[in-house]
Amino acid sequence: MLTYFADSCHLLLDVGALPEGNLVSVVVRNFGDETAEEWSKRSPTLDGGERLLELGGLIIDCETGEEFLNRL
Repeated sequence: MLTYFADSCHLLLDVGALPEGNLVSVVVRNFGDETAEEWSKRSPTLDGGERLLELGGLIIDCETGEEFLNRL
């Protein structure tokens, strides 16, 4: 599953989509509006595939919004 996610992330970057917006939507869905708002305050702009994959991994691995924010 992680390989599929990584491939999808690379595709997003290659076609020029807005990965930040997509990740915010996933954070809202998984952890709620408050976590997404806090994350957007803390999170620098994504600067490449490695950071995108790191954040994607956290979204997958973390069970709560608190854990997600603590691991950033």
